[in-house]
Amino acid sequence: MLAPQISTFNGSQPARLQVSDGQADCWITIGTSTGATRMLRVSAVLLVMGVLGTLGGTVSSAFAQQSAAPTPTPISRATPVAAPVAAPPASEEPLAIVTSFAEKYGQAFNAAKIDDLIALWRATGTYEDETDGLIVTGHAALKEGFGNLFKENPGLRIIANVQSVRPVTKEVLMFEGIVTTSAPESDATVSSFEAVLVKEGNQWLLDSVKESAAVEGKAMLQNLAWLVGEWRDDNQDVSIETTVRWSSQQAFLIRAYKVRIDDEISHEGTQVIGWDAQQKTIRSWNFESDGAFGEGLWTLASGEWTIRNTMTLADGTRGSSRQILRPESADAYTVESVGRELGGVPLPSTGEIRVIRVNSESMTQVESAPNANVPGR
Repeated sequence: MLAPQISTFNGSQPARLQVSDGQADCWITIGTSTGATRMLRVSAVLLVMGVLGTLGGTVSSAFAQQSAAPTPTPISRATPVAAPVAAPPASEEPLAIVTSFAEKYGQAFNAAKIDDLIALWRATGTYEDETDGLIVTGHAALKEGFGNLFKENPGLRIIANVQSVRPVTKEVLMFEGIVTTSAPESDATVSSFEAVLVKEGNQWLLDSVKESAAVEGKAMLQNLAWLVGEWRDDNQDVSIETTVRWSSQQAFLIRAYKVRIDDEISHEGTQVIGWDAQQKTIRSWNFESDGAFGEGLWTLASGEWTIRNTMTLADGTRGSSRQILRPESADAYTVESVGRELGGVPLPSTGEIRVIRVNSESMTQVESAPNANVPGR
């Protein structure tokens, strides 16, 4: 039975909450009186790789898609949380280690399995929220925090993008990224995180996580970074080939696609995806080779992207649809178009269509450091 004891708390100054499990004491530093109930908003940020998402379009399928150390090398791909990830090779490359760990963490978090989550932390593991001064240290405190978090936020999920991995030693890895937290019937939130993994025996454990406010626009868009590369979906006689790349300053994702019918190009299109600072949402703009154009509003909830699209055809006819994108793995996702309408006439839903990765646009690299394992990829 946990026995909390409060020392020096006046409502405005930081307080320390001692929690004992009968064997060891753990301390929680709370920035304000609201800190206790907000404990481990953290878990949303506690490292997880991957990012859900995909692109929109107009055809029936892929919508119709930290000491002086060198600067970490960005990672161009991410893996959807709770999606299958290949086991790391025997050489234990840094990126593979982080990917494997993040996969287990993501599955435990999204299933609200508290004991499984705690088992992935070191006994002295620490979470810090730089925004409000909250610090949580030790298994007992973390367990209590997770319990409160899941109780107050049923259905909570995390989707994150790891942007860099840096080996410090053979047994210490640092990585950074952006994480999006969502729950049913609530808006998604975005934060940046820095995390440290430490190897104890044969097991990699989470030593620390620091969460901070993310830069709004690019942070949100990074949740779609895993789309960069080449994709293809085949639907009977129709094949759609898609290439996704970043704009020069990574302010936009640019998607180009070709639609083939019976091996002949039927039409082509370009889609630009970016952050609308006024509406506080991700938007997309579509341009078709035949003169049609349109736009979409993106919403992330419960691990799925919903895109509400409107389109004007070359002849002026207006259309609309709502697309739902769901991840299967780092290299596959499904897309379904529902609520379709063209010229005021309802159209049937498309059903789920599977899109698979053909190739990644660029090779992923991990920065080398003294005494570190330098991966080759």
